[in-house]
Amino acid sequence: MPSSEDHSLVYVSLERIKPAHTLVQLPGRSYSVSINIPQSSDIMLRIMRCRILAALFSIATAIGASTAWAYSCQGTLDSINLNPGGVITVGSVQSGLGTFYVCQIGATTNGVGPDVCNSILASLIAAKESGEQVQWQFNDSLTCTTHPQWAWLTGWYYGPSLL
Repeated sequence: MPSSEDHSLVYVSLERIKPAHTLVQLPGRSYSVSINIPQSSDIMLRIMRCRILAALFSIATAIGASTAWAYSCQGTLDSINLNPGGVITVGSVQSGLGTFYVCQIGATTNGVGPDVCNSILASLIAAKESGEQVQWQFNDSLTCTTHPQWAWLTGWYYGPSLL
C-alpha cells in the first residue's frame, strides 16, 4: 500500500466475492464502494466489473494526478495480449508507443504489484471494448515515438487513464 508521501501510486483491490467490494486508495484518501450485481450471469458480472473498475480507476487518476509528469501519450488500443508467463502486452500504434509490456499477473514487475496489474488489465479490456482512448503519462526524456518496442515501459509515471 502506498505511503503518505508516495503520490505516484493508486492502489486498487478487488475482492472475488459477491457483492464485490472495491477499495481505491490515494495518498491521504480512501474510497470504498460496494457493488451489488445479480449473480445470474458470470459473463455479465465480468463485463460490469470491468466497466465499474474502469470508471473508478479514471476517477482515482483524475483525483490523484500531480504535475510531475513530462509528457503523455494517448490513443486507442489495437491489442491486449497475455502470454503464458502472465505478462500483459499492449499494442497502441495511435498513441505512438507501439507494442510494449505493462505488468505481470501474479508478480511485482515494472513497479506494478499483482493487484494493481489485475486492475490495469480490467481497465485496458474496458477501453478496448468501448473503443475509448487510453492515456499514459511519463517523466523521462523520451517521447511517445522513441519508447523501445517490445520492451517494458520506462519512465511510466501514471495511467492508464481512460479518456
